[in-house]
Amino acid sequence: QTYAQTYPFVRNKSQRGEFGDAASTMSHIRLMEQLLQSPYEDYYFIFEDDVVVKEPLQSSRQLQAAGDAHVVFLVNYATKLWTTIHNHNQKETRVLQGYGAQGYVVTKAGATRILHYLSHHDRPFDCAMAGDATGLRVYLPQDWPLVRHVSRKIDSSRRAFNAQKTS
Repeated sequence: QTYAQTYPFVRNKSQRGEFGDAASTMSHIRLMEQLLQSPYEDYYFIFEDDVVVKEPLQSSRQLQAAGDAHVVFLVNYATKLWTTIHNHNQKETRVLQGYGAQGYVVTKAGATRILHYLSHHDRPFDCAMAGDATGLRVYLPQDWPLVRHVSRKIDSSRRAFNAQKTS
């Protein structure tokens, strides 16, 4: 099956000629599929092309987040509503409502839930991580935000592709 057959959002964006949006979603989906097929990886760090990784993540290449997380948002505007949980003397911040796919960590369990959601809903990829996917546990890491979205300073390939004329 093709992505357009499996994922309603990809199909509808493609039919409307919004190929940049479709391609961006497909790239996230493909990374999720690769993660699920990998016998070696339990999670992926995923970044879009118009972000800058900040310290301390840039130099340490590691982060601390809740152990039961499906997704960890790394961008600073991804959250609309959150709550703080105290777990074994650790402060954990759970995202209850938000969006943003510019920078995040996803686990295999999170990828499974996101792909299932996207195969049944005509919603953008980042909305699948916004609590719409049933049971998806989304957190913020300590030292958040760790990624800065700089779309005005760096060209976005998705926006550039959407702007191209189609015949």
